[in-house]
Amino acid sequence: MALTKSDIDVHLEDGGGVVVMFSDASVADDAGDPVIDVLIHGDGGEGDMERAVAQVAEGLGLHCETRSRSRPTVLLIAPAPPPIPSRDR
Repeated sequence: MALTKSDIDVHLEDGGGVVVMFSDASVADDAGDPVIDVLIHGDGGEGDMERAVAQVAEGLGLHCETRSRSRPTVLLIAPAPPPIPSRDR
Protein backbone atom coordinates (compact mmCIF):
# COMPACT_ATOMS: atom_id res chain seq x y z
CA MET A 1 0.00 0.00 0.00
CA ALA A 2 1.55 3.26 -1.09
CA LEU A 3 0.85 6.39 0.94
CA THR A 4 -0.89 9.33 -0.73
CA LYS A 5 -0.82 12.97 0.26
CA SER A 6 -4.09 12.62 2.20
CA ASP A 7 -2.91 9.66 4.31
CA ILE A 8 -1.90 10.25 7.92
CA ASP A 9 1.16 8.47 9.35
CA VAL A 10 1.44 8.76 13.15
CA HIS A 11 4.35 7.57 15.28
CA LEU A 12 3.23 6.90 18.86
CA GLU A 13 5.23 7.46 22.04
CA ASP A 14 5.37 3.72 22.78
CA GLY A 15 7.14 3.06 19.48
CA GLY A 16 4.01 1.90 17.66
CA GLY A 17 2.38 3.59 14.74
CA VAL A 18 -0.89 4.09 12.93
CA VAL A 19 -1.42 4.92 9.27
CA VAL A 20 -4.87 6.22 8.36
CA MET A 21 -5.74 5.99 4.67
CA PHE A 22 -8.83 7.40 2.96
CA SER A 23 -10.59 5.68 0.07
CA ASP A 24 -10.94 8.94 -1.86
CA ALA A 25 -10.69 12.71 -1.58
CA SER A 26 -14.31 13.22 -0.50
CA VAL A 27 -13.86 10.81 2.42
CA ALA A 28 -10.63 12.60 3.36
CA ASP A 29 -12.50 15.93 3.26
CA ASP A 30 -15.28 14.57 5.49
CA ALA A 31 -13.16 12.66 8.00
CA GLY A 32 -9.72 14.27 7.86
CA ASP A 33 -10.11 16.95 10.53
CA PRO A 34 -11.99 14.76 13.07
CA VAL A 35 -9.46 11.94 12.60
CA ILE A 36 -6.53 14.33 13.04
CA ASP A 37 -8.17 15.68 16.19
CA VAL A 38 -8.53 12.21 17.74
CA LEU A 39 -4.96 11.27 16.78
CA ILE A 40 -3.56 14.45 18.32
CA HIS A 41 -5.61 14.32 21.51
CA GLY A 42 -5.92 10.55 21.85
CA ASP A 43 -3.92 8.57 24.34
CA GLY A 44 -2.64 5.02 24.23
CA GLY A 45 -1.18 2.51 21.86
CA GLU A 46 -2.08 1.29 18.41
CA GLY A 47 -5.19 -0.59 19.55
CA ASP A 48 -6.50 2.45 21.41
CA MET A 49 -5.95 4.68 18.38
CA GLU A 50 -7.54 2.10 16.07
CA ARG A 51 -10.69 2.03 18.22
CA ALA A 52 -10.80 5.85 18.49
CA VAL A 53 -10.45 6.34 14.73
CA ALA A 54 -13.12 3.67 14.07
CA GLN A 55 -15.52 5.45 16.46
CA VAL A 56 -14.95 8.77 14.69
CA ALA A 57 -15.53 7.17 11.29
CA GLU A 58 -18.71 5.42 12.42
CA GLY A 59 -19.96 8.67 13.96
CA LEU A 60 -19.59 10.28 10.53
CA GLY A 61 -21.47 7.43 8.81
CA LEU A 62 -18.25 5.97 7.37
CA HIS A 63 -16.58 2.57 7.66
CA CYS A 64 -13.14 1.95 9.16
CA GLU A 65 -11.38 -1.25 8.12
CA THR A 66 -8.14 -2.52 9.61
CA ARG A 67 -5.96 -3.35 6.62
CA SER A 68 -2.88 -4.48 8.52
CA ARG A 69 -2.24 -5.36 12.15
CA SER A 70 1.52 -5.47 11.71
CA ARG A 71 3.37 -2.35 12.80
CA PRO A 72 2.24 0.17 11.92
CA THR A 73 -1.47 -0.58 12.09
CA VAL A 74 -3.03 0.48 8.77
CA LEU A 75 -6.64 1.72 8.75
CA LEU A 76 -8.76 2.50 5.70
CA ILE A 77 -11.69 4.87 6.04
CA ALA A 78 -14.29 4.50 3.30
CA PRO A 79 -18.01 5.03 2.72
CA ALA A 80 -20.13 2.62 4.73
CA PRO A 81 -21.24 -0.40 2.72
CA PRO A 82 -24.92 -0.51 1.81
CA PRO A 83 -27.12 -2.45 4.20
CA ILE A 84 -27.68 -6.11 3.40
CA PRO A 85 -31.27 -6.61 2.26
CA SER A 86 -33.43 -8.68 4.52
CA ARG A 87 -34.51 -12.09 3.26
CA ASP A 88 -37.77 -11.83 5.19
CA ARG A 89 -40.82 -11.46 3.02
